[in-house]
Amino acid sequence: MTTPEIGPTHDTAFFEDVKAVFERNPEASEKYSIQYIGRQVDVMKVDFGNQVGISNFSNGQLFTSFVDRNDVLEETLEADRFCCAWERVGNKLKCIQICG
Repeated sequence: MTTPEIGPTHDTAFFEDVKAVFERNPEASEKYSIQYIGRQVDVMKVDFGNQVGISNFSNGQLFTSFVDRNDVLEETLEADRFCCAWERVGNKLKCIQICG
């Protein structure tokens, strides 16, 4: 498997924009991070259009399973208090990972 060309050295303009947003919103920047999802898509064949990650914490470890989006209550997907990762779809953000 080839190493993807990702991160601030390859997507410089994007990361400069993210940095500027974080600098304008210091309180919010302490709650969020940027995550590369290509490994889930390329290696695990996750389809975020049809699947959502369900993450649970146990004994200091994070476990994530990917399940059919239709098997998750829509209210859960729409509730920000459950969602911990979003993906931009069109002009909206869609929940792609639920943390509990």
